Amino acid sequence: MTGGSAVEMKSPVEEDLFPMPRDGVGDVSDLLSLLRQKEKELDLAAQLGKALLSETQELKEHNHQLQERFSRTVEDLEQEKHEWRLRFEGKESEWEARVAELENDLQRLECELERRHRALQEADRDKIHSVQELREQNHRLLERLSKAAVMEQELTSELHSLRERHRDRSQLLIEDATTTHSLQAEVALLSEQKEELERRGAVLLRENVSLKSSSETRQEQLSLLQRVHQEQFLQLSLWQKEGEEMRELNRQLEVRLREVTEQLMMQEPTQANLSLLSEIELSLDTDSPSWGAERQQIKGEIVDLVQELQSLMGEDSPETGSHMEPQTLHAALSQLRHLVCSLSQSPATPVHVQGSRLVLRQESEQAAGRLEEQTGDQRLQQAVHERDAAIAKKNAVEAELAQCHLDLQLLNSQLLEAIQQKVGLSQELEAWQDDMHVVINQQLKTQQCSGRAAWAPGDNGSEGRDSKSLSHFLRRTKSQGFFSLFKM
Repeated sequence: MTGGSAVEMKSPVEEDLFPMPRDGVGDVSDLLSLLRQKEKELDLAAQLGKALLSETQELKEHNHQLQERFSRTVEDLEQEKHEWRLRFEGKESEWEARVAELENDLQRLECELERRHRALQEADRDKIHSVQELREQNHRLLERLSKAAVMEQELTSELHSLRERHRDRSQLLIEDATTTHSLQAEVALLSEQKEELERRGAVLLRENVSLKSSSETRQEQLSLLQRVHQEQFLQLSLWQKEGEEMRELNRQLEVRLREVTEQLMMQEPTQANLSLLSEIELSLDTDSPSWGAERQQIKGEIVDLVQELQSLMGEDSPETGSHMEPQTLHAALSQLRHLVCSLSQSPATPVHVQGSRLVLRQESEQAAGRLEEQTGDQRLQQAVHERDAAIAKKNAVEAELAQCHLDLQLLNSQLLEAIQQKVGLSQELEAWQDDMHVVINQQLKTQQCSGRAAWAPGDNGSEGRDSKSLSHFLRRTKSQGFFSLFKM
């Protein structure tokens, strides 16, 4: 067979593989070279397909590993979320118990205030009753003074009549000697009366000496009252200083409260670039340095106030040492509340009032004794003078008592205001922490939903693109940290 017939007897496969005109093939060598070239291309295509299949298998295995890692990460996040929820529930129950305890303390303080108010009303009634008794006693003294004046007038008239009778009898003695015996008897009677008057004079002298001694004792009591008044004045000045210090402390607390509220209001979305881990450390960790320092500072201020109140009440210094220092803020507040109650329950003013009443009664008895030995005008002047002095003393004691009550009420109100402000500040911090809990839970839910939607498996045509984006995501999270996903 010739070359042309060999070319014409090609197989159908060769005709399909090389669909070219028969006239274009010059000879058999060209056809063989084309066949070798096509075989090489087929080998290269087969090798490329095998490589692509192996790479596809590796990518599938890598994708499976990434999905397992993602599921483990999601499980860890769920476990952490459950732990945070448990901690939140524990904190919520603790704060509810604390709020209930504070409400009980408030009710107890209201009852104590009502009892104090009733005691003050009873003291006012006792004061009004004592004033009424003094008025009645003064009225009785005036009546006795008027009776003594009437008796004095009667005695003077009787003395004048006796003198006239004695003069008449002396004149009759010259005229009638028979009346001498009767006159001698009258003289004897008069001598007896004289002796009686002398004895009464001696008794009056002794009473005068006793009155002088009582006057000296009254002067000593007056000096003692003056010293007590000076001590009370010094104590009042100390209370005023303590009140000024507490007002300054109240102003400082108000300034701090305003600063905290301004800081809370100024927290704008500029802090959105903080990670979820940093937000949790800053908001929910109660052992953070800022809140711990602030709590220690508040506790230190309350301890200083407790020590000042204990020194004001006159307690011993060892009780206020470092071994008796309260360990918590709640214990310090309870100790401060206990000191306020004990300070309000130990007033020293009723003792001074009773002492002043006893002094006034003694002075009234002494005045009644002096009235018996003085004349009418002198008795009246002395009674008026002593009445004015007694009224002035009573007014001074009442004014001092009212001032002490006012200072004590002011001190109690300032202490209650400071405690209420600190409680309000702690409540605001608790509310802020609750808000942060809610925001963090919402962010976690949103990020979980978005993560599940983003990592849902796609179609077969997008597997390569998904694997590339997943590897890029893992590299980015590895370099930046896993919690950078939850940035606001």
